[in-house]
Amino acid sequence: MIFCTEYDEESSTTIGPTPGLIMTTTLPPGMLPQCYYEGKVYEDGDLIYSTQPCQHCYCFRGEIACAVQNCGTPMQEHGKNCTALPPPEGECCPTIYECGK
Repeated sequence: MIFCTEYDEESSTTIGPTPGLIMTTTLPPGMLPQCYYEGKVYEDGDLIYSTQPCQHCYCFRGEIACAVQNCGTPMQEHGKNCTALPPPEGECCPTIYECGK
């Protein structure tokens, strides 16, 4: 479960129409943006470690913002049909592929 600091005064979050996640938060004067996750406090800009190797999360102005890495499909644009073998433990993307002719 992810808990983030929330402020009732002048707080706002905006998600833009472009791909990805865009968030802006206005904090009350004197408040430091912090995030709380699994009993730990993270400062603004800190990487928040996840057990999901393809998920990259950061504390961003009191909110936890995550991006999911896309590994793509190698050689597909060259007409090759490749199948990814499972990635090494702790890695997001596969390093070995089996490709047809």
